[in-house]
Amino acid sequence: MTGQMQIMAAAAVSIIGGTATLIGDPPNMMIGSAAGLTFMDFLRHLTPVVVVIFLVTAVLC
Repeated sequence: MTGQMQIMAAAAVSIIGGTATLIGDPPNMMIGSAAGLTFMDFLRHLTPVVVVIFLVTAVLC
């Protein structure tokens, strides 16, 4: 794995992690607050989406 591929993989995983959690992105905090979601509720709802994004990322990287 080249250095460029490692950087791209790290960036992709960072973005996925930010999307998956309530505190990972400011918009996530606003959505969670407006919807009255707890941290686990948010995680439970986003897990299927994050799994798909992770698999697509793994195939492309």
